[in-house]
Amino acid sequence: MTYEQYSKVNGYSNMYEGWGAEDDDILKRIHQEKYEIIRYPLEISRYDMIKHSADKGNPINSDRDELLSQAVHRYKVDGLSSIEFKMLKTKKK
Repeated sequence: MTYEQYSKVNGYSNMYEGWGAEDDDILKRIHQEKYEIIRYPLEISRYDMIKHSADKGNPINSDRDELLSQAVHRYKVDGLSSIEFKMLKTKKK
């Protein structure tokens, strides 16, 4: 994604904690903004999800299904536009 596209979908949601559904959420944002995911034809490359399970130190988010069901309704206000941070230090090199 370009910076412009990432900004338009408002980045990733800040609502997900733990394992699961944040990748499905950003896919919904991408589709909501009418972007397409374009992949090379099968003659050139293959796409497949790497099979994985939840990380031991990162429990499954029990709210993930509910959050995902509301993703398209909150994506404009939850993400890059709602992140809060405090600059602790800058270092020039």
